[in-house]
Amino acid sequence: MGRRSAQGDMQASEGESLVIETRTVASVDNPKFTPSLMTSVIPIPPPLKAFFAHFPLYTHPAIQTRERQNYSKSPTLWIHPPFDPSSNFLSSDIECLKWQAYIALRGLSNILVRWDIPPDAGIDGHLPNLCTYSESMGDYELLDRKMIPGWVDTQVSVEGLDGFNDEEAKLESEAWISLLEGTVHAAVVRRTCCVSQCVLTTLQILAQPPKPLLSKLTSPSFQTPAHSLSALFAQPLAPFSGLSSILPPSGTQVDVSGVYAEYKNAVVALSDRLGEDRWFLGSRLVCLSFAFGHNLTYSSKPTALDALVFAYLHSILSSSHQIRLEVTRRANLAAWHYRVLHIIKPCFVPH
Repeated sequence: MGRRSAQGDMQASEGESLVIETRTVASVDNPKFTPSLMTSVIPIPPPLKAFFAHFPLYTHPAIQTRERQNYSKSPTLWIHPPFDPSSNFLSSDIECLKWQAYIALRGLSNILVRWDIPPDAGIDGHLPNLCTYSESMGDYELLDRKMIPGWVDTQVSVEGLDGFNDEEAKLESEAWISLLEGTVHAAVVRRTCCVSQCVLTTLQILAQPPKPLLSKLTSPSFQTPAHSLSALFAQPLAPFSGLSSILPPSGTQVDVSGVYAEYKNAVVALSDRLGEDRWFLGSRLVCLSFAFGHNLTYSSKPTALDALVFAYLHSILSSSHQIRLEVTRRANLAAWHYRVLHIIKPCFVPH
């Protein structure tokens, strides 16, 4: 098999003219074709020409495997596994869920999703990625998450100010995004760390070899009825830094109560900002209400902020941690999540 490369080589140096060398490509139908060199009017030095002759370049068509031929040409989103694939196909990862909500709220549907691909297979080792089929290229193209908005703009109409009512609302959305990705995300990460620590502790206990029966009967902990539960567990490893280590202290102590206090205030602010509106900071319509004699304004279209809010609310409400109580206590947030969930769920089908 020959090496894949471009069909033209270009070389230039100071004081010399630009030389373009074009190499003929061997055809698959004619494998005995001998590569030759065709140079421009200005010849290249013979030693360099002889050197290039030892490295002929060949190109071959892509191998059409059976799996590749049967692969769907519909756009496919690579995501982390869902919480419960039997109920919906929404990812358990906030970053993936954010882009699922963004695609669905922009009006796209019948998007395939697959979660059997590890994150290492994604671009830069991260998910989500969007696999699309390019008619112009005649091949598949894998898009990074940062390129998803550009692809969506090619599928649906693009609105001014990204769907926000005015420039002021767009600037306000940046403050809410900072609140969600800062304060709320810290509480969600803390919840994940707590669950991971509990799982790790359980695995450490299960990994301990069972003690012989005789040693259990003769151990002081068995004979003493008022022994503590911590005595049954293995002693933890020495810290890498601190007073009991040769290394100087490092790191910071996280104030858990402060994190939850800021999270609670953030949920209250979200609930107050949403009120009885349909969307966060969306473009607005004015409806006349003759029965009450005043105008009622409400947002008519979702924005990227709604996708981000839904991703965090769905991740919080899908957990059993105490942080979900702050959301369930706000009836408007819980009802908003339920309504948006039934808009996004039908837009995705398994691969």
